[in-house]
Amino acid sequence: MLLTKVEINCFRTLVQENSLIVDPKITVLLGANESGKTNLLQAIDKFTFGNNFEDNDISKIAGSRWRRRNFPHVTLRYSLSDDDAIKISSIIPDKDITDEISITKVSNEPDSGYALNISVESQLSRINTELNEKESSLINIQNRNADLIESLKDLISRQKRSSRADTLSSLRVQQTEVRSVINVNDSAIEQYRGEIRNLNELKKKIKRKRILLTQEQISRLTDVIPKIKYVSNIELIPSTIPIAEIIAQNTPRSIAIGNLLNIGNIEDFNFLNEDETRVRIHLGSASKLISDKLSDFWIQEPIVISLYKSGANLKIEFQEAVSVSAPPEERSEGFQWFVSFLANFVIESNDNTNNILLLDEPAIKLHPKGQKDFLKILDDISDKSQIIYTSHSPFLVNRNFPHRIRVLRKSENGTEIINNPYSEGKTRFWEPLKTAIGICLGDLFSFGETNLIVEGISDQILLSGISHQLAKIEKEYLDLEKISIYPAEGASNVIYMGKFALSCELNPIALLDSDDSGKKARQKARDKRVSLKILMTEEFKEHAFTIEDMLPRDDYIIAVNASYDNTFFSNYVAIDNGILDKVDSTKVGIMKIVSDHIEKCGYDVNKTMIMKKYVEDTVINEENLGEYEPFIKLFEKVNQEVNKT
Repeated sequence: MLLTKVEINCFRTLVQENSLIVDPKITVLLGANESGKTNLLQAIDKFTFGNNFEDNDISKIAGSRWRRRNFPHVTLRYSLSDDDAIKISSIIPDKDITDEISITKVSNEPDSGYALNISVESQLSRINTELNEKESSLINIQNRNADLIESLKDLISRQKRSSRADTLSSLRVQQTEVRSVINVNDSAIEQYRGEIRNLNELKKKIKRKRILLTQEQISRLTDVIPKIKYVSNIELIPSTIPIAEIIAQNTPRSIAIGNLLNIGNIEDFNFLNEDETRVRIHLGSASKLISDKLSDFWIQEPIVISLYKSGANLKIEFQEAVSVSAPPEERSEGFQWFVSFLANFVIESNDNTNNILLLDEPAIKLHPKGQKDFLKILDDISDKSQIIYTSHSPFLVNRNFPHRIRVLRKSENGTEIINNPYSEGKTRFWEPLKTAIGICLGDLFSFGETNLIVEGISDQILLSGISHQLAKIEKEYLDLEKISIYPAEGASNVIYMGKFALSCELNPIALLDSDDSGKKARQKARDKRVSLKILMTEEFKEHAFTIEDMLPRDDYIIAVNASYDNTFFSNYVAIDNGILDKVDSTKVGIMKIVSDHIEKCGYDVNKTMIMKKYVEDTVINEENLGEYEPFIKLFEKVNQEVNKT
C-alpha cells in the first residue's frame, strides 16, 4: 500500500486546500524559511490516529474560532494492491473498494473523526464513456443526414430536368424514401441531444461522498495502513547503557541500541547477562557486521565500531583510520547523528512493515560528503518505506531524480505546494531548486570528479533530460551524483577541456559527434597522444552523424517545427516527410537537413532552443523505450568507465 496524495485544508499556513503528490519512494520538500515545509509534515503526522489537532493548528487567516468550516482537514489517499483491497473491504464492507482508498481526518472525536471518501471517479468515467459514445453517434447521424440532404437536392434537380414519366415517378419514390430516412435521423438526433443534456446534468450533481468510520473500524485500519513516523530529533547513540535497559527496550536510546545489535545479528538481548567469554565473542562478531554495514553508507573513510561489556553495562566506541577508539560523544555531532539515524531506521526498513517516514531537516550537521552518504541510506530505506523530507541543502537533492522535488512558497493566501516545479520552465531544469534554496547551482554543479564532456549546451540538455526520464522508469541512466555533464562549446574544445581535466587528476570522458569536426577532434587527440577516453555517436547507433541522429527522427522534426512555429519566425515553413524522404539518412544526418531548411527560411539554427523543446515534450515509457536504446547503450558505456576508476 502506497501513499499517493495528501490533501490539506485550514492547517496553519496551509490555509486553502493544497495537494501534495507523493512519490512512491522519496519526496523532497524545498522552500524558503517559513514557507510551510514543517507545517506540511506535521499536518500529515496529525492524521495519525490519536494525534489530535490543537488550537494553534487552525489557520489564523481562516479564523481563530472553532467553527466547523475552519477546522483542519487532512486527507490521505493510498493506492491498493489486491490483497490490500481485500483487507480494507473486510473492515469496511459493502463499499466499492478496488485499487484506491481515501480517508479524511475531520475532527478529534474518537467516533466521528475520520471519514471514508467514496470515489466518484469510476462513476464519472462510465458517464464520460457513455457521453463520448453518444456524441460520436450524434456526429455520425448528423453527417449522414447532411449527405442525405445533398442527395435529396440532387434528386429534386434531376426531377426538374427530366420529362420522362417513368423517370419522374422513380425520382419521386426516391425522394420519399430519402425524406423518410432524414425524418428518422432527425428524431434520433433530438433523442441523442436530450440524452447528452441529461448526462451532463448528472455529472454536475455527482459529488464525493463521505462516510464516517466507527471507532472499531479506525482501530482495525491502524493495523493495515502504513504507520506514520514524524522525526525532528534523533536519539543519539550513548557511549554507555545499562544492559537491563537494553533488555527492557523501554526507552528511545535502548531501542536504538537494540536496532544496532540487530544489525549485528543479535536479537536475544538476554545473552548479554551470560558468560563473559561468550558475550565477548558474540559482541566481536556483531561489531564487525555493524562496521561493515556502516561502511556501506559512510564511504568517506573506514570506521570501526567496538561493542564490549563492562560490568552491568554495554559500552560503545568508534575508531577511525587515523585515531584511537573513542566514545560516540567525542565524535562530531554530524557523525553521531549519522550513526544514530542508521541504528534507528535502517534496521526497521528491513522488516515487512510499510512506514511513511517524515524527516524535518535531516543531516543538517553533516559535511556535504556526509550528506551525499546519507542519500544512500534514504535510498536503502525507500525500498520498504516511503520518505518525505524537508531540506535547504543542495547536497540532499539527488540530481538523478528531479521529479521527486516539490517546492513550497508562501503568499498572502498562505502556503502553496508546487508538485511539478518544472511545468513553468522545464527548459531551465534546476531553476526551481536554485530559487527554493537560494544558491547559485553553477558554483556547485560544474566540474566534478568524473566529467562527461560534450560538444554543446544542447547535448547537455538532451543527455540530462533523457537520463531523468530513464531514471523514472528504472532503466539505465547517468548517475548525476557522480557524473557532471560539461558543455565545451565545440568539438575541438572537448579535447582541450579533457586535457585540462586530466591535468587536475579528474576522470574525463569525451562524447563527440561522428561528423567531420568530431572525427578531426578525435584524430587530433590521437596525434597528440592525449589519454582521454573518447566516445563517438556512431558507436551507439549506425549512421549517427550527430547526437540528434540518436533520437527518433519524427519526434525531433516535431520539436524543430514547434520551436519555429511562432510569430517570431513568421516566414518559417514546417519540415514535412516529403523533405526527409528525398534524403538518404545513411549519408546525410538530420542536423544537415534541419540546418539547410531553417537557413533557407532565413533564420539561424538554434540547437539549444530545439533541444529544450524536445526535452520538455518527451515522455519515455515502455512503449517507446526501444527508440531510446542508443542512449541506454551510451549510459551503460559511461557508467562502465566510471566504475573502472
